[in-house]
Amino acid sequence: LLPLESGMWWALLLVLGGAWAAVETVEPKGYEAFLAAAAEEEQWVLLDFFAPWCGHCKRLNPVLDTFAAVRPTARVGKVDATKHKALAKEHGVSGYPSLRFRAAGEAKFRDYKGARDAQALERLDDRLRSPAVQTAIDVSVDPYVAFAVAPTAAPETWEVFEAVAIDRRHEASFARSASVADDGVYLVDGDGTYRYEGELEFSRLKKWVKKHNVRLWNDPLGPSTFRKVGDSRLVAAVVLDPDAPNTTLAAEVAAALPGLRERLAGGVLDGVRWSDYVATFGVDASGLPCLIVIDLPGDKFWLNDHAAPAAFLAAVLDGRLSPKYHGIRGFPDRALRFYATHRLQVFAGLLALLLLVSLTIYFSKPPPDHPKTDYHMLPDETSLAPSCRGRGRGRGRGHGRSGDRFPRTPRGLLLAIAHPRLSSGRTCSPFHKMSPPVYDD
Repeated sequence: LLPLESGMWWALLLVLGGAWAAVETVEPKGYEAFLAAAAEEEQWVLLDFFAPWCGHCKRLNPVLDTFAAVRPTARVGKVDATKHKALAKEHGVSGYPSLRFRAAGEAKFRDYKGARDAQALERLDDRLRSPAVQTAIDVSVDPYVAFAVAPTAAPETWEVFEAVAIDRRHEASFARSASVADDGVYLVDGDGTYRYEGELEFSRLKKWVKKHNVRLWNDPLGPSTFRKVGDSRLVAAVVLDPDAPNTTLAAEVAAALPGLRERLAGGVLDGVRWSDYVATFGVDASGLPCLIVIDLPGDKFWLNDHAAPAAFLAAVLDGRLSPKYHGIRGFPDRALRFYATHRLQVFAGLLALLLLVSLTIYFSKPPPDHPKTDYHMLPDETSLAPSCRGRGRGRGRGHGRSGDRFPRTPRGLLLAIAHPRLSSGRTCSPFHKMSPPVYDD
């Protein structure tokens, strides 16, 4: 039999009863009525702020349609954020799609930051319909982790734990379970039990729960989990080709993480599916498998150069390895990596650029304010232009009647460099030492 919390039971009941919940279009004038209807039916509310042109929004539509149909405990609405900007601003929407929700009986909306698939939304529905602290959690069927206290926990421990559970029940699982015997707050997952050692205070425990609300090792390491780990810890990503997996590397990294969980978590990243992202680390298909430690807030990373995984991770955490960077700080390193792998293209590009500059100079014409005539050196002018020596009789030594053919401007200097011999046979040297003209008697 299907478990009672399964969405299939809801779907069956809806079909048999002839009912079919749908995603509603919400506009400002009907916003309060939409919320009032949800409160009357004791439903929690999920709002999707979208843009009509957004591809991600369009892909989310069938997920929301299915979810609304199988989970009538939720009231789902869609708001065109490009049309109803005031309502979107009220909810602090800055990107599309943005999902916001509020639990039944509450007035506060929260941002939904979990995975945007049917399974994740159904898990959210289960949590919002259940008590904040449950009596037991089977972590073997929950892809996330559980936070637990013993049934005999001290009153001060229980008070803080329950307050955090009520505040974070939408994204984490909490239990008062006999699986832990001693007083204190514990993290329980597939990797074992880990005790909270910090000060038993609401904000500190809440921060610890948020940090550890993801498995220590994740296979596969998807975008949602990747961001969740990277918000508060370094990500140890084993990048593999799914057609040629290296289970040894993944196993060695997973075995090294339990003692480093406060600073590291990780998993397996599909190097083919996410090849464009992996390429930003200078890794292509020929470099797989590989181990990368990524600091998302710091925009930097460490790439393992065939060292033992445990030794490499320890060196990163101890600061014995220098990171490489993304963004502007990483430009020199990326340029060197590109040169190392694309020497031929770099040289071809430089030659093409040099040829383009030469042709531009060769075919350039003097500016309009300089007529296409010979330039004469007047007696009161200082000799600032290139010296031209001609064969004919001139007005001055080194400055013939057809003297300087190019204007005395930066552009003229470039033209003189590009054309050292004039059509009249005179030789121009732009680097010739000039002297004031000397006139014959």
